Amino acid sequence: MKIKKITFLFFLFTLFLNSQKDTTQLISEYDRLLSKNQDSALTFCNRLINVEKNEEKAYGLAGKAYVYTLQSKFDLADVFFEKATQQLKNYNSLNKNDIRANVFYLYALSQIEQHQLESSIITLNDALNICSENCSFMLNIRLRSTLARAYSLANKHLEALATSHASLKKIKKEPLFSTNLILKKEYAKELIKASNRSINLYLSDTIKHLSYLDSTKNYTALCNEFSMKHLISNYKGSISVSNADINFYQKKYAIAKQYYQKGLIFFKNKNRKKRVEQILFKIAECEYFLNNNSKAEAIILKQIENNIWSQFHLLEYEATSYYYLFKINKRKQKHTEALNYASKYGEKIRSHLKIKNASDLSVNDIVHNKKSKKK
Repeated sequence: MKIKKITFLFFLFTLFLNSQKDTTQLISEYDRLLSKNQDSALTFCNRLINVEKNEEKAYGLAGKAYVYTLQSKFDLADVFFEKATQQLKNYNSLNKNDIRANVFYLYALSQIEQHQLESSIITLNDALNICSENCSFMLNIRLRSTLARAYSLANKHLEALATSHASLKKIKKEPLFSTNLILKKEYAKELIKASNRSINLYLSDTIKHLSYLDSTKNYTALCNEFSMKHLISNYKGSISVSNADINFYQKKYAIAKQYYQKGLIFFKNKNRKKRVEQILFKIAECEYFLNNNSKAEAIILKQIENNIWSQFHLLEYEATSYYYLFKINKRKQKHTEALNYASKYGEKIRSHLKIKNASDLSVNDIVHNKKSKKK
């Protein structure tokens, strides 16, 4: 019975591929499966690779590579992206530009996950060049949004915010905007992303870019208001985290902690493990500044013990963890432990700075490095 069911599903899948050559549906199906279950996305990609030809096969290879990236299997991901790129070289049909650009898009996402930020910016611009003709409106917005993210992570914050702002204008000018819920959701998404770009610009120089903290508040408030008006619930977690960040950098740590906890519940329900750990770290920071040393220490030690930051290629979090452990033990007057953590912090931050490209260094990285040397 089970074999018959599998055969029937495979038949339906083949029928789908043969009858639906709409690339938007193909890409949407991959996105849907990936958001639900990575194994299902892999199965979908394997069938594309085995059944289809040309660009569809390349997309299957790239989709599989991106799943491997999310699973931190970076060597395997590189192999399959190479195969996808090679597959694209064999075919060049203009009516498949969405698929071709999406292969580049997935590759750029993988590069971002591995902190290859300059490379991801080049890849995304290549994808936008492919989309100079015959690409869907939504794909153009997706590419530009991701480009803004890559700029932001590479500390090119003005470029990031300008790109987000241009995307917001582009979405709102689309003729169907007033009646199309999908476009409204994209607009809400870009508002919260613009909020993130704005606060990152503020953090790059809190004196020079002080006004951008107000911009962050405005973008967050607009997103919240717009989402409530149009019954969009997708970004509740991100709105909570943005409000938390605003309060955190205003040193309102008790209020920030409350917002972070709301965001934590949202992302736990979505099974967004990386986001959950990042929010937990911010809660630990709040606990530290509220002098709740034991609570802060418990969160940080658990993340270190579980090797969380190596797993997600977020080694700056690992380094900063040791800085907080040093400060906590100093407060407790445990001088030997404090000295050990200070030494570990210096070692980790130097290691982190060696891994990052010079263009990826942030102001905070440099400040932390100076602090570690001083301690």
